[in-house]
Amino acid sequence: MNQSSINENTFDPMEEKQLSPLEAWDEFYREYVPPGGVTPNELVVANATRNGKQKQSNGKAKRLGVERIRRLLEKYAPDKYTFFEAHFKSK
Repeated sequence: MNQSSINENTFDPMEEKQLSPLEAWDEFYREYVPPGGVTPNELVVANATRNGKQKQSNGKAKRLGVERIRRLLEKYAPDKYTFFEAHFKSK
């Protein structure tokens, strides 16, 4: 994959914020994937899944999961997002 399709012009490395996995995906797809440019198919399919356009065999919409988001962001924007996993403990 040629990562030159990722739009580098809108990224500010000094701007840090906490995002949910879906918020990170939405930001990535909106800001780093150029409109009208060549977008890798796995990103197009993932975004269609995010928007409820991919269906399961029972007709329900598929969900864009955390692990898939993590894998795609690590592949296409490795220096732009850091994934932190939260663990909950019950007493």
